[in-house]
Amino acid sequence: GDFLMATPPVPVVAVLGHINHGKTTFLDTVSGSHSAPGEPGGITQNLRCFTARVDTGHQAGSGSFDRSRITFVDTPGHEVFEIMRGRAAEVADAAVILVSVEKGAEIQTDEVIQQADRFGV
Repeated sequence: GDFLMATPPVPVVAVLGHINHGKTTFLDTVSGSHSAPGEPGGITQNLRCFTARVDTGHQAGSGSFDRSRITFVDTPGHEVFEIMRGRAAEVADAAVILVSVEKGAEIQTDEVIQQADRFGV
């Protein structure tokens, strides 16, 4: 049968990219946290999510999503975590792909672009 949600879902944004391109630092800035300095080995090794309140000028329930909040998924950039990045892309409504200005696109950059395309985000 049809399932009706009591409230609109919160959009999910996967933050994807190559290792050490600033994904966690970007999300630390958005969330006001300080996760990046505490990462073992200086790299993200798991998926991390947080929901941020946003002021869009729209009512929370207008449209198909709750426009007052966004859930971000921080993903590891090291090559061994390809499956985790794919899972994040699979559940996301949108993706932000970060590329270091100093380093440019690298191997995992190409991979996450393909994953985002595969999952339509």
